[in-house]
Amino acid sequence: MDLRWACLTLFLVLLANTARGQGCGLSAFRHVPETHCRGDELVVDEPKVGSVDACAKACCGNPACKSFQYSTYGDCYLISKICTDEEKETVSIGNMYDRIQGEAKPQASAGCGLSAFRHVPQTHCEGYENLVDQPQVGSADACAKACCDNPACKSFQFSIHKTCLLINKICPDEEKMSTPIGNMYDRIQASKRMVEARETLQDLRDVLLDLEEVAEIEQETRELEDMGEDVDMAEDAEKEVRELEEIEENAGMAEDDE
Repeated sequence: MDLRWACLTLFLVLLANTARGQGCGLSAFRHVPETHCRGDELVVDEPKVGSVDACAKACCGNPACKSFQYSTYGDCYLISKICTDEEKETVSIGNMYDRIQGEAKPQASAGCGLSAFRHVPQTHCEGYENLVDQPQVGSADACAKACCDNPACKSFQFSIHKTCLLINKICPDEEKMSTPIGNMYDRIQASKRMVEARETLQDLRDVLLDLEEVAEIEQETRELEDMGEDVDMAEDAEKEVRELEEIEENAGMAEDDE
C-alpha cells in the first residue's frame, strides 16, 4: 500500500509541475478585438515588445496588470483593471486582452472556444485550397465557435473587417503573410509537458494495476498459509487424541493384568 501512495504522490507532484509549466500566457486572457479600455491613469506600463505573446508575458509578470492592449500597430499597454464590455470603447486598431477570472476558467476548460486559439495579429495564412468555410458571423468568438464545430478547421482568420475564414491547417509563423487587416487564430496544440504528464499518468495506472495484482496474490498466499496452519493444528489435535487413546488403552490393559 505504501508503494501505491508513493506513486499517487509522484503523479500529483508531476501534475503540479505541469500546471506551473503551463503558467500564465496568452491563453490566460480573453481577446476582445477592436476595443480599448480608455484611461491614462490605468496604464501600468508600456513595454517595448514585438508580439502579442510577449505583451501577455509582460502582463503576467506584473502583479498590477489585469488586462492589456496590443494594437494592430504592435503597441503594448499593460492596464490595471478589466473594463467591462460596456466600458470598452470601439477602436478599429484595438485588441484588448482581459485576464480570465477564476469563475470563467471552467467555461474555458469545458470545451472549445476563443481561448483554445493563439492569436497572431496582422497575419494571414494564404491559400484558397486551405479554405474550409466562410461563415457569416459578427465576432471573433462566433468565428472561433464555427471553427470548433467544424472538424476540418485547424485555424481561422477574423479580419478587422469581420470576415471569418475557416482554414484546414496551421500555418507556421514563417509561412504567414503579414497584413494589417489580418487576425489569425491558431488552435493551441497539446503542450509537450502535458503529453508527458499523460504518459506518466498511464505508466502510474499500469503500476497501480500491477500492485493490485501483487496485493491479490499476497492475500491469496496469506489465506493459503492460514489454511495450512489450520491443517497443521488439526493434525496436531488428531495426534494428541491418538496419544490419549493409546494412554487409555495402556491403562485399561494394566488394570486387566492386575
